Amino acid sequence: MDRESAERWKAMLRAMESEEAKEGAAAAAAAVEEAEEVDLSALNKKERRRLERFHLEIGDVLELDKGRRGILHFVGRVEEISSGKELLFGVELLDKATGKHNGTVHGTTYFQCPPKRGCFLKSPQIRKRVARS
Repeated sequence: MDRESAERWKAMLRAMESEEAKEGAAAAAAAVEEAEEVDLSALNKKERRRLERFHLEIGDVLELDKGRRGILHFVGRVEEISSGKELLFGVELLDKATGKHNGTVHGTTYFQCPPKRGCFLKSPQIRKRVARS
């Protein structure tokens, strides 16, 4: 993990810890209930059940395939990738700048992140949710 990513990761964890300490358990539970979950209805039944257990939300930190970690920024169809037929997950990679873009594909911005940090993944590439946003 490069220094910039490590600093962003540490800052995010510190912010989450301080937020939880301030709000208390009751307020945190209420915030989780109010948060909008990701719509997984377009996936096949098996994948939908697997990902529903994670209760994914935009901003969650995910563990991905190949030992990578990233922040979930987008869920939906991307016309420029696979003709918009598959549900894709737009992720900002935290470990290394091994992505393909900055959240913009062929002039359409789906999310924003630093250059070479963004990628779109299929559902089997998501292993688990590491931290709530």
